[in-house]
Amino acid sequence: MIFFDLDGTLLDFKAAEFMGVQGFHRQFGERLKLQDVPCESFYVEWCRVAVKHYSRYLKGELTFGQQQAERMKELVKGEISDKEASSFFDTYIHHFEQHWKPYDDVLPCLQKLSGYKLGVITNGDSRQQRMKLERMGLKDYFDVVVASGDIGVSKPDAAIFTYACQFAGEDVMKATYVGDDVRTDIVPCEKLGIYGIWLNRKNESPVVPVQREIRSLDALFDYLPC
Repeated sequence: MIFFDLDGTLLDFKAAEFMGVQGFHRQFGERLKLQDVPCESFYVEWCRVAVKHYSRYLKGELTFGQQQAERMKELVKGEISDKEASSFFDTYIHHFEQHWKPYDDVLPCLQKLSGYKLGVITNGDSRQQRMKLERMGLKDYFDVVVASGDIGVSKPDAAIFTYACQFAGEDVMKATYVGDDVRTDIVPCEKLGIYGIWLNRKNESPVVPVQREIRSLDALFDYLPC
């Protein structure tokens, strides 16, 4: 069985995120006194704040909705209510969702894998992650989808990989996992004996040595175990 990560592997998350931030900046720039702040600079700050509070969500310190509100409160740098924060974030979400698109190599790859049992193991809110697959027209390619929001365990905790394999009725030693983050995806799955393949779309240097690396899903078939 072949499992995939979602954000950054199947979904071009950073492109959608930037478009979401751009829409937010355009709509609220004057109201929040951001008109003199270039969108590119605001996006850098957005990403810093997003990583900070989303990490808290993954650790169970905040609910999915709470981390959204906390991100807005820090970005706005003012006293706003949870209701106002949610309203601001809803604007971003609207633009973000409009730009959910798979990478160009995703559909051809999944179509070519029609004889394989496929699954997704992803961090994030269960409803939102499944909605991404549905909106991109990918849902029907996957037999199993496991999001950290389903079980309260997030990558890089190896328990989410164990759970997904058990849920799919798959021996971990016979599973393959494809992901774009070495520390979050590849290191933990390989500790269990899962065959990890690093999808290095950005041609980055690995933070730790990896055994198998591809730059595109077009090359996946050269690395699949027999």
